[in-house]
Amino acid sequence: MRTLKAVLIYLAADVLCMFINITFSAFHNALFRMLCSVCTAGIMLALIGNYALSSAASDAKAERTSGSRKSIGALCDICGILAVPVLSWGVLLASLGGSFDFYRWHKVLNGGFLRMINFIEPDASSSAVSMTEALLMLPFVLIPVAAYTAVYMTARSKSQ
Repeated sequence: MRTLKAVLIYLAADVLCMFINITFSAFHNALFRMLCSVCTAGIMLALIGNYALSSAASDAKAERTSGSRKSIGALCDICGILAVPVLSWGVLLASLGGSFDFYRWHKVLNGGFLRMINFIEPDASSSAVSMTEALLMLPFVLIPVAAYTAVYMTARSKSQ
């Protein structure tokens, strides 16, 4: 259940980030593009960080009640947060040499980093994306889980 909740948190953050991206898309000024990039990445990381805080608090409470340390909950959360971006990036890699075009969907599924992904490759077709550009997009897959892990570990260390 926690994995599904983590996936839904990620997707909700993604939808909110896409709304911000659409709102700022009318402005073609570089300053507004940077502002949009910072806002969407910040929103994504803040929502995931908030979820990490609540998960750490519930894990600490469960540990105090039961007396045994359970670490499987955080692992489920990490798998849930990684599920969408890792699958999206994997399908993007598979579509680079193939006949189907997935890059525009990859952009939608990673809305928190859309402006940065557009900076790497502004075209919307998979045929325009090189392997080097796809590898440059890999850190955007790992940033949300790194944010979750950092906030979760900090909150858990303070609760002990």
